[in-house]
Amino acid sequence: MPADAPAPLIRRDDEFWFEDGTVTLVARDVEFRVYKGLLASRSPVFRDMFSLPQPTTSSDIPSTPVSLDVPRVHLTDSPDTFRELLRILTPDVNSHSAHLPGTFEISHPSCFTIASCTRLGHKYQMDGVVEHCLRYLRKYFPTSYDEFEELSHFVPPAFDHSDAICVINLARLVGDTSLLPTAVIACCVNFNAEELIDGFLWSDGSREILSRQDLLCLTAKERLARECVERVRYRFWAGLPAERCQQAYCVNSQPHTLLQEAMMYTMSSVISGHPFSAMGRAGFCDACTQVVDVRDREVMLRIWQDLPTTTGVGPIPGWGGEP
Repeated sequence: MPADAPAPLIRRDDEFWFEDGTVTLVARDVEFRVYKGLLASRSPVFRDMFSLPQPTTSSDIPSTPVSLDVPRVHLTDSPDTFRELLRILTPDVNSHSAHLPGTFEISHPSCFTIASCTRLGHKYQMDGVVEHCLRYLRKYFPTSYDEFEELSHFVPPAFDHSDAICVINLARLVGDTSLLPTAVIACCVNFNAEELIDGFLWSDGSREILSRQDLLCLTAKERLARECVERVRYRFWAGLPAERCQQAYCVNSQPHTLLQEAMMYTMSSVISGHPFSAMGRAGFCDACTQVVDVRDREVMLRIWQDLPTTTGVGPIPGWGGEP
C-alpha cells in the first residue's frame, strides 16, 4: 500500500458488538467486541494471546466513543469465517433461535459454517468445536454401510455436491480419515476430472481445491467402476432359480435379464463410479427376488468393506463395523 494511501475503514460487526465487551478483535476491516472469558475458556491460544500486553481500542471509527481500557487484537481470519465461530460459541444475540453455546443455530448448517468452525476451531485449539463439527459430518459420511444406505444424498442437506471437496480437505486437516471414503465417492459420482482439479469458489473469492495427494479421486473412479461391474456379475452369477421358484421366466430369461440389467446399470453407475446405486428386480418371482437381494447385499457389504482401499485412502480402524 502506498505511504499516502488511506487506511482501510474499520467497521463494527452488526451481530457481535457488545458495549460491555472486554476485548475488540479485528478481522481485516471488521471489528468484533466480545468477552475475553468466552474465548479464553475454550481456547488456549486465545488465553495465551490475552495474557500478553495488547494495545487498547483506538479511534479507527471517528464517530465512535473511544474505550481506552478495552484491549485490541488483530486477527488474520476473514470476518465471515470468524463470525461463524462466534455464532457457535455465543447464545443467539438476536433471539432468532434458541440455540445454546456449542450448537449450531439451525439443524442443518451450511458447508461454509462447518468449514469455518472446523478450521478456526483447529487453529485456535478449540477441541470441542472441532468435535461438534465432526460429529455432524460423520452422520453423513459414515463408516457403517447400514447408516450409509439410509442416506438419501451423498452430502448433508444444506451442502452442495461440490462441498464434498471441502469435506476431504477438512478430514485431512483434523486427521479424521473415516470421512474420506464416502467423500471420495461423492466426488467421483458428481464430478469429472477437470471439475475435481478446478475445485470451487467460496463467496469471498477463495478457491477450495484438492491437494495433489487427494486427486486420488481421479484413479478411484476407475476402481469403483470395476466394483460396479463385479456387483452386476455376482448378483446373477449363481443361486437362480431359487428352490421355490414360482415361474419359468426366472430360468428362461436369466441371460437376457442379466445383459439388460448390466447394460442399464453400467450406463448410469459404472460411468459415475457409484457401486451402491439401486438396481431393479427385473420381474423375478418373489423367491428369486429374495435370492438376488441376499446376494446383492453380500457383494455390497464386501465392496463397502474394501472401500478405504478402493478409494486410495488406506486402512481405517473400525471401518465397516456396527454403528
